[in-house]
Amino acid sequence: MIDTNVCELSRACEGKLFDVDEQIKISKVVINDKKAENNCCYAAIKGAMHDGNDFSEFALKNGASIVMTDDKEKGKTFPRIEVEDVRAALMKGARYYREKELKRCTPSAEALERPR
Repeated sequence: MIDTNVCELSRACEGKLFDVDEQIKISKVVINDKKAENNCCYAAIKGAMHDGNDFSEFALKNGASIVMTDDKEKGKTFPRIEVEDVRAALMKGARYYREKELKRCTPSAEALERPR
């Protein structure tokens, strides 16, 4: 679970926002349109059998707040983060949030010093 907004998620994944309220909160990222719900980002991954972009509309109907896509077809008007490659963007985002959490949980040098 993450606690962020679409602007931070877009920066973490090196994407560009389109047709979205920048204050929308995101609590998780899903890759299955059936698991989409409020405050989640649906990541439209292209697989061997299916293209996740084909399910973006269903994810939004199920409550997803935004779609992460690498399909830059003109004329789209739904809330989205456009990235070069969804899989690579997810890895960048995961790295960003892991490092952010480690910084939050790691005590500073001053905190580790014991009083004498």
